[in-house]
Amino acid sequence: TEAELRLLPSYCRPKAGAITGKSETVKRWFRVFGPDYKHMHHYCQGLVSINRGDIASPDTSASVRNFNYQRAIAEFNATENKYATKTFKLLPELYVKRGDAHSRLKDYVSAEMDYLKAYNRYPKYPLGYKKLVDLYIKQGRIKEAREINNAALERFEKKKSFLKRAEKLKKM
Repeated sequence: TEAELRLLPSYCRPKAGAITGKSETVKRWFRVFGPDYKHMHHYCQGLVSINRGDIASPDTSASVRNFNYQRAIAEFNATENKYATKTFKLLPELYVKRGDAHSRLKDYVSAEMDYLKAYNRYPKYPLGYKKLVDLYIKQGRIKEAREINNAALERFEKKKSFLKRAEKLKKM
């Protein structure tokens, strides 16, 4: 829907709409993402599915929310395993988003695996650190949360969110 499109990154809009591959917008995104843009709609559909699960009304059943999160995981799996090249620019984000979907399903083992992929494979991607720290805090794994947070404090110049986490961890 139009409302759902507004929640998505701008590169998703041409893939969701009736914009053809000949448009300047689509050509621009192909220059940014290369051949991966051809199947970007799978990644974007995963984002839509997470959003649908997240913004569902309070009356929506858990099974409907869970269906949306499971669909997001399936779309992200297809993107990673079937369509994306090894240099897909959004792989770190894909791992975090898929981890988020697993986390919302309370599948913390799978969420951790995805967050660890983002953390280990893309050490310059701060969101992987943040998600891992937050998951460990949620699970009461304070020592591990401190270790990851300390690594982030050493790696990143803009540390505000990690400093906040460090303060929270001191109280635990």
